[in-house]
This record gives sequence, structure tokens and C-alpha cells, in this order.
Amino acid sequence: MQTFMKRLDLRLQSLARTRLDSVWRIAIVGAGAGGFEVACCLPGYIDRIAPSSKVELTLVDRGSEILKAMPGRTRVLAQRALDQKGIRQLVRREIAEINGEGRLLFTDGSSLETDLILWTTSARAPSVLQSFDLPKDERGFLLTRNTLQSTSADSIFAVGDSGTLDQRPLAKAGVYAVRQGATLWDNLKRHLAGQPTVEWRPQNCFMTLLNTGDDRAILTYNGICVHAGWCWTVTDAIDRRFLA
Repeated sequence: MQTFMKRLDLRLQSLARTRLDSVWRIAIVGAGAGGFEVACCLPGYIDRIAPSSKVELTLVDRGSEILKAMPGRTRVLAQRALDQKGIRQLVRREIAEINGEGRLLFTDGSSLETDLILWTTSARAPSVLQSFDLPKDERGFLLTRNTLQSTSADSIFAVGDSGTLDQRPLAKAGVYAVRQGATLWDNLKRHLAGQPTVEWRPQNCFMTLLNTGDDRAILTYNGICVHAGWCWTVTDAIDRRFLA
């Protein structure tokens, strides 16, 4: 992620030089929240770099539908947004390989020609964790107690995309990682002072905001789903406050 925008800009500048008069065929692999937002926001970003370019976007996922972890109403609003932007979706397509020309080859024998592939698949455990002789889950994340300490070592803590709660595995969502920060800081100080650590308790319900790239966002919270401009204002304010 630290180098994503720089690498993306280099690829887009290359396409602007070599395929300015042709359609840019871009595939986004992974139709979760990240893939959906990239698909919605990328056309506007490209338009600022190469205003005369023509872009053909395809969202690819091996699952049966986009945003499968989201409520049904959210998926309906998201599907409507993709349709309005003319973004094609290929679901139930598992990638077997990518050939030298950038063609995606699927396990069902079909294929997709691309000029650029963006990967927005789910989180993967950092490879360095494999060298640690510590309990891990089936995906390689360090198993922790609710105190965020390793299940086998009190002096080792893991949060976010490095750790998984042993008793309550959660989705790898930033909202959990951010909230873990305060408990982590408290428990580090407690551990160094020889005091008992406290448990982190994840929230049962949290708000999700999906940027649709048109100064609007889809807000989902506690059964409520809305697609509106004020929702984008909310997500923009939250993001700016977090970065500050």
C-alpha cells in the first residue's frame, strides 16, 4: 500500500503514452469493499491524468456476487452504482494464471485481455510471521488472546493484519485495527509495569462507508443503507480526522 499510488501512476502514464488512442482494458481482481471503491473511483482519477482516454473496467471475483459480506440492500445500491458507471462484473471466475501478455486465464477455460491488473484481494499474513515459532491460524496470522497477547507468549502482542483473536476470529477490517490501538498501548504499559492486562472488546456493529467516486457514498449501519452525497461528507470527515 505504501507504494501503490506511485506504481499506479507510472502504469497509467505508460498507458497514456502507448494506448492513448485505444481503450484501456483494466481488471480489478477482488470484489470486496476495496475492489468496489477502486472500481468506482479509478475512472475519475484516470480522467485527471488522461482526459481523452477511454477505459473499460472489469471487476473480477471467484465468489458468486460482489460485496458478499455486506447486507443485501447494500449490494443492491452497489450494483446500481456499478451499472451506472458501465463497470462490468465477472463473478464465479477463479484465476488459474496470468500469461506473458497480461491475459487473465480462468479455471473454467475462459480468459480476459487486460492492459492493467489491480489486485484488491483479502488480507494476507506478512511473510515474516512464518519464521516465528508461535501459534497461528490457518492463514498464517498470529493467534492472540483478547488481551492482544500471543496465546503462547505474554510479551508478544499482535493487532490488525498480524493477529487473529483465538476465541473470536474477525474480518480483517481497519475499524477493528484502529480500535485495538488504544488497548494495545494500555497493555504494553501494563505489561512493562508488571500489572494485569485488560481485554479488548470488539464492537458488535460498526458503520461502513463505500466511496462511489461521484461525491457520494453508500452508508451501512445497523440495518440502514443509504447512497447519498452527505454520506460521502461523513466518510471524508472521518478519514481526515483519522489522518490528522
